[in-house]
Amino acid sequence: MITYAPTRTIWRPIHFDRMSDPAELLAQCERQARARPGDPAALGNFGIMLQRFGRLGEAEHVLRRALVLGPGNSINRFALGLTLLAQGRFAEGWSYYEARGEAAAEGVALSSQIKAARWRGEGIAGKRLLVMPEQGLGDQLQFARVLPKLAETGAKLILVSHPPLHGLFQASFPSIQHVVAGRVSELPSADFWVSLLDVLAVMDLTPADLPPPPYLRTDTTWRNPPAGVRIGLMASGNRRHPNNARRSLAAANSAYLRSLLPGTVIDLDPDQTRAPTFSETAAILNMCDLVVSVDTAAAHLAGALNRPCLLLLPGYDTDWRWMRDRSDSPWYPRHILLRNTVQGDWRGVIEAAAAYAREVAESAEARSALPS
Repeated sequence: MITYAPTRTIWRPIHFDRMSDPAELLAQCERQARARPGDPAALGNFGIMLQRFGRLGEAEHVLRRALVLGPGNSINRFALGLTLLAQGRFAEGWSYYEARGEAAAEGVALSSQIKAARWRGEGIAGKRLLVMPEQGLGDQLQFARVLPKLAETGAKLILVSHPPLHGLFQASFPSIQHVVAGRVSELPSADFWVSLLDVLAVMDLTPADLPPPPYLRTDTTWRNPPAGVRIGLMASGNRRHPNNARRSLAAANSAYLRSLLPGTVIDLDPDQTRAPTFSETAAILNMCDLVVSVDTAAAHLAGALNRPCLLLLPGYDTDWRWMRDRSDSPWYPRHILLRNTVQGDWRGVIEAAAAYAREVAESAEARSALPS
């Protein structure tokens, strides 16, 4: 039985991360970089910290210096890729982002399971292309948007997905073959394979080149939804994510936000909804007037369904795909990004989210009062 472990992008300077104060962490990395200006690892750690603080231009400069000194350092190459992608510089960013496989601290190489050539952009019309999952469920929800564009190559697509996503992807892309990861003794034969997260790089695409949301659909319905305004709330992400403590709301903050939100608040945590797969969660989101979520898979699902979403982002170590200094997203047109400070005080973000939710609720109530 083949079990597929998604490659994790763990590149952080772990020995520094034991310190909880980001400002002191940055200062220590800067001191070490100045003390060892010829050490690509020290420069890389400093560049990574600058990126975490959103100082992307400085981070790029430092990381490029580090790569001049140590061009084979995959950690620094990957970090530069993240820095470029966070600036929206996709073409160059994807080329460095590919180093994530070498920089990973756990997981298995995709090619160890696949008896096919890796697709690098050659003509594949009529060929069988195995599309492999990678990283977290949110990443796969986001990058599933490339599948219609990939189908335009004329290849016969075989999408491997993890069990919680299988039904949703099958309903959304019925013309391609679907395989559930971990439920087959061997992967289907194919001429080529590609990681789902590499398709944009191979095809030289940006978000603007992709079909707009919604690109996912569910054949499941939510039975007996509550009446009135419904607000979906996801206050915490995957507890195994290395940055989950900073990107999620603590219990007190979650309770405060819930107390301010109007209408019926639907806790989107699967333990509360009892939704076993993303098909069931999608049915719930489709009936919500607004989704309020931290940076986790629920936010990606809302975007893929083209549901209005308030995305609550940490000010420190913000994920590359949300970029910096903007309240919108090139990936999801109905997202509004509310950004925390580096210090991590969520109160301002919570109150801004609640104020916007009240406007949504008032608008929804006004529409429902109109004569049919």
